[in-house]
Amino acid sequence: MPKVVHPQKVKVVEGSVEAGDIVGKRVFHVTEYVLAGEGEKWRVFKLKTEGEGLLRKVSDAWLVSGEDETLFVEVDVDPSSKREILALLSGMATGKVRCIAYRARYQHVGLALFEPPGTCIHVVEVEPPHPKLVDYVNQVIREGLVRRDMKFSTTVVNLLELIQEEKLIMPCKLQGFEGALSLDRDAEKIGLIEGSYTLLGCPVTLATVKEVNPKLDVKLVDMCPAHLARRTPAKADYYVVRCCKASVQGTITYGAKRRIVALQWSPTLEEFLEALYQERWKCK
Repeated sequence: MPKVVHPQKVKVVEGSVEAGDIVGKRVFHVTEYVLAGEGEKWRVFKLKTEGEGLLRKVSDAWLVSGEDETLFVEVDVDPSSKREILALLSGMATGKVRCIAYRARYQHVGLALFEPPGTCIHVVEVEPPHPKLVDYVNQVIREGLVRRDMKFSTTVVNLLELIQEEKLIMPCKLQGFEGALSLDRDAEKIGLIEGSYTLLGCPVTLATVKEVNPKLDVKLVDMCPAHLARRTPAKADYYVVRCCKASVQGTITYGAKRRIVALQWSPTLEEFLEALYQERWKCK
């Protein structure tokens, strides 16, 4: 997914620059990228800084988009309107293009960073509740918010078909499981029950149930989309899921061989768009 970088986070440097030329220099504390070049030849570097003052020292810099991967355009758009920027620029991300630098309204220069050409993304969801990420896939394609050569596929697991237990505990109340206890509404009741129960959840929810009722006999049926993504036969460059851990810790990336990006259970469209962009990653 593309990542839109606000002009506030971009330092523009004219002329030919290498990563080593940037290291050791001081930049404003919000600066995350350097756009270097002139005319039609531009390169983009990602920065790592150190220090706590208004100015920070660059401790590392690396190339994220070379001259043959970077376009520079002028657009009449508010630089804070990320969706409008993507709607204007995504169609320009063709061929090898990985970055479109844009001079927006008020003469500010920002960046739209894109994945490699032909990136394949597989979304793994469960229902109920409604598979929100599938809606987002349809929306970003319909509104032209991603590069046109990006490929999407989806898997939706129906939990009602996965289990039909009477003595059931779930992370939250879901339609179709009216008789089940849920951690979000019935924590006190779960702390008092006895016997054997089935938990439709994940290791995080299992640990929570054991914390609430240490003596309860609980069998886990794992419905974590992140774990389902590890087992799906679908082939992709990225797998996108929603996950309880991410709801606590923020967006998480799992795996080395199979890259799984986990979002919170109620992600925004902007989080969905930005979660997958990683500067160091290249298509195989």
